[in-house]
Amino acid sequence: MKYVGFEIENYRAIEYIEVKISNSLIPIIGINESGKTSVLKAILSFDKLKDNYNKGEHLNYKNKYSYKDMECNIVANIVLETEDEVERIARKMKLKVGDSLYDRLKEYVHSQKSIKVLRSLRDKKYSLLDFPIEEERNRELAEKIFDDLPIILYFDDFSDRVPDIIDFPINYIEKGLRSSTSIQAEWRSLLEEIFLRSTNGEDELKDFLKMTNEDDKAALLSDVSDQLNSDIINEWKKLKSKGSTALANDEDDLELIINYIPPVDDNLVYSFQFKVIDKTVGGKKRQFNVIERSKGFQWYFNFIIKLKFNAKYKNNPSNAIYLLDEPGSYLHSSAQEELLSELKEISEKNTLLYCTHSQYLLDPDSINVSTIKIAVKQEGKVNLISFNSYGKNNSQGALSPLLDALHLKTGMENIDNKDIIVTEGITDYYFIKMLMEYRDDFLGDNIRIIPGVGAANLKELISLSIASSNKYLVLLDNDKAGRTAYDNYVSYFGEHESRNFKLYNCEQEPFELENFITPNDEEVIKKLTSSEDLKTAIVSLYFLSNDRDRRRVIKKLEDKNLRVLRELINKHFR
Repeated sequence: MKYVGFEIENYRAIEYIEVKISNSLIPIIGINESGKTSVLKAILSFDKLKDNYNKGEHLNYKNKYSYKDMECNIVANIVLETEDEVERIARKMKLKVGDSLYDRLKEYVHSQKSIKVLRSLRDKKYSLLDFPIEEERNRELAEKIFDDLPIILYFDDFSDRVPDIIDFPINYIEKGLRSSTSIQAEWRSLLEEIFLRSTNGEDELKDFLKMTNEDDKAALLSDVSDQLNSDIINEWKKLKSKGSTALANDEDDLELIINYIPPVDDNLVYSFQFKVIDKTVGGKKRQFNVIERSKGFQWYFNFIIKLKFNAKYKNNPSNAIYLLDEPGSYLHSSAQEELLSELKEISEKNTLLYCTHSQYLLDPDSINVSTIKIAVKQEGKVNLISFNSYGKNNSQGALSPLLDALHLKTGMENIDNKDIIVTEGITDYYFIKMLMEYRDDFLGDNIRIIPGVGAANLKELISLSIASSNKYLVLLDNDKAGRTAYDNYVSYFGEHESRNFKLYNCEQEPFELENFITPNDEEVIKKLTSSEDLKTAIVSLYFLSNDRDRRRVIKKLEDKNLRVLRELINKHFR
């Protein structure tokens, strides 16, 4: 069973949005207060098992910009993947042989048509949409489907903290855990799972508390500590080793243990503490609370604990939904790059949606740019727009981290004695790069392309090109900004350099990069990349997974306007 999408209706400033998902990394970017976090919290609110998270703050769905109390619904679109899943549901509902509901569910498996499971945040109940059966049976089926759904996990880099002490009430052995909205409640459940997992299911936390032999207790605590070191410290070391010294300089001398504090007269609770043993200084052991370590370590500890010791994770570690709010914000840039590699590996069998302002978590080598969503708030309403549909009429500030990431991947490698083309921006870079790679009529050998960040901001790149390149060419749009930049560069660098500054087409004004592409070709590119805007379509075309389609489109571009660009480049570098 898997999620294929969510529909969010009347959640805070979200009137209605649809979030389609698959096993992939889905970044959500946008300026501050654009509603990125609201999208994640809305999805989290679908899962009743997470109602206790952060005291249930995410269940407060009312839009503070409106006086109306609207009905808030979160709909999960799910797909039944196998007949075994139908069998489990049938057993739980005690469906009899020949029951029409059983046959209908099997039809959903064969057709792979999605089932809509709705949760109303007003009454916290589940039901099925567009599934005509009597109400009582409808709700029962919705609950049984929910019980088999993969886990939803939420990670908040700024509010998630590891408690100093995790307490269990004195009546825990007899009565177990009660429902609670406290932070302690979540960590109590995690600690139960840690004990269970550390003993391969043989001993529960209750069994530990019942033990009277102190040696047995010490041995079990040692097993738990070994499990924590295997799952957390060793993974921390691997991540750090990939990122050089970006994470910390002490991880080789760290060890995790768990301490137990029995009840005493003035504190009748069972208490546990996670401790970090640091042997950095001369091999001497010193104990620290997790919150006394680096912010990066705290985040990673919290992340791995909640990932691997969630009760649902062991039985169903795939098709999960991971919601990460500003992941790794406390990590060094190179460590963020390695974190992205870890997230990508997890996403091969799961879906990760994460909000970020970091260009290091938007690396196009790991992220399919077409999956990126941009959160936009207009007139108090939040919308979620895919990168391919985000036209130039929307605020370009929201794209800043992505554009920074794209520029990072172009690199500033050694350009000594190379031929250089300096472009206004990243779109020009990708378009010209594809022309040189896939078309024989464009010179491309030994020419390095360097993208700028706007026509007016190329002075440093031009200076670098003058100093180091064999020959260079600066290409500018023939529009107001391009012509102004052209005049400024001629004035600054002198007339003798002006032969290296070219407007795209001096005979037609205005003339921008997009004008090299005919309307027919524009429609082909936009259709292939499912884009609404040509500039975003060009970037998406460059990162298209199907190289054959990309090559075919570039080779077949009409020559009507393209010959102007070809002659401009070829003539300059011959």
